[in-house]
Amino acid sequence: RVPLPGRDCRTGHNPDFLALAGVKGGVGTTLISCCLAAVLSSTGRRVLLADLDCDLSQLIHLLPQGGGKNMMELLPMAEEVSWDLVQVSVHRHAAGFHLLPYGEQREESSRSQEGIPETFLRNLLFLFDTVIVDSPRPLSRSFLALLRRSPMVLLVSLPDTLSAQCVKRTVACLRRPGLDHHHLRLVVNRCGTHHALRPDELSNAAGIELLASLPQDERSGMDFSELGEMPVENSPLARSVAQMASSLGYEIAPVRKSPARTWLDSLRGRSERLAL
Repeated sequence: RVPLPGRDCRTGHNPDFLALAGVKGGVGTTLISCCLAAVLSSTGRRVLLADLDCDLSQLIHLLPQGGGKNMMELLPMAEEVSWDLVQVSVHRHAAGFHLLPYGEQREESSRSQEGIPETFLRNLLFLFDTVIVDSPRPLSRSFLALLRRSPMVLLVSLPDTLSAQCVKRTVACLRRPGLDHHHLRLVVNRCGTHHALRPDELSNAAGIELLASLPQDERSGMDFSELGEMPVENSPLARSVAQMASSLGYEIAPVRKSPARTWLDSLRGRSERLAL
């Protein structure tokens, strides 16, 4: 589809195609992708969350039994994908976004099929306001094929030395196909005080702009990995992802603090005044 005017990421307007990829395993890319899809869906946008993991898709575990088709099942209908077909075939998560796991590839088609076909991707970008792709490997052929559509690429990392080396290598490899540096951002997950590297130091070392520093949120991580539950609206991770979406140009309503947190903040402020 021809890009709409004012949707270029360099102008500060929200992009309609986001590709998230972890620079190494276990950095929380899938959880961040789901949380971002939920935040954008809360604004009334049509959001699709898909993945490119043909070996071990995590999104497929969020589908209820018989809840919807995966990408491999819809590919034969790539030319006829319409909104009516999406409504009856693609599962809509309780958080508001549509969910499209990759599914299992057949052995005879795994060699010939490399990621999302151009026709299928074009139709998805036409039907949805925002398409988010969760990829476990940013240097795979399927992910590099997405770069032809100029997505906003968000590299997810941890604030440690090993991740810093992975970020530098990934950025160098992504620039070889001609990816514009304006379309590349860094997201540092699980930030805390016990790491030797600060997010800004990691960003400077990789040579790309820092989009967000997400806090360590063990409760949200455990609820997602063990129960398949999304982070609650007032959780530290959800609030930080909402701020990240605002930095991308989306209009996100501020998240109200829970009554308990408001009460604790008032007690903290009162104790500080008494101490003074």
